[in-house]
Amino acid sequence: MCGSTMEKNVHNQQWRPPNVGSLKFNVDGAARGKPGPAGIGGLLRNNCSAVVAMFSIPLGVLDSNVVEVMAIKEACRMVNEKLDLSSSGIIVESDSLNAVSWVRHPFERSWRLLSHFQEIDLFLSSNGNRSIAHIKSEGNCDAVKLAREDVLRSIPLSIWNL
Repeated sequence: MCGSTMEKNVHNQQWRPPNVGSLKFNVDGAARGKPGPAGIGGLLRNNCSAVVAMFSIPLGVLDSNVVEVMAIKEACRMVNEKLDLSSSGIIVESDSLNAVSWVRHPFERSWRLLSHFQEIDLFLSSNGNRSIAHIKSEGNCDAVKLAREDVLRSIPLSIWNL
């Protein structure tokens, strides 16, 4: 749907930059089948829309719900490891209602995915200015493209531009 004329007329939701001094990590997971070949992708951008970091990682054969959670987890892991971002306000946006709901409601999490949420919970607890939010696919196009490319990628890609 990303980039289609109908989507622009009906939904008219575009990516919006974060507030000054904050960062936004848009993530997505893609699986071709249920389960099927899967990958995750994400872009971390500042308030000027400049890309600060990105990842594009193939995951093998997995279920779509699993890869959506793993995309959020990878963004959180990257931020958690970057000490100079420890006081930054950071929003992670995903177009997966299930994954975002599980982050917000821990008692609803699938037991199969509990290990993935440890990194996410650490991210959320380390700073009061961090959150996980839902965004419609139309506003998450760049991350969607990265995730779809990941399905075919053979080597993981992770880049920081700080």
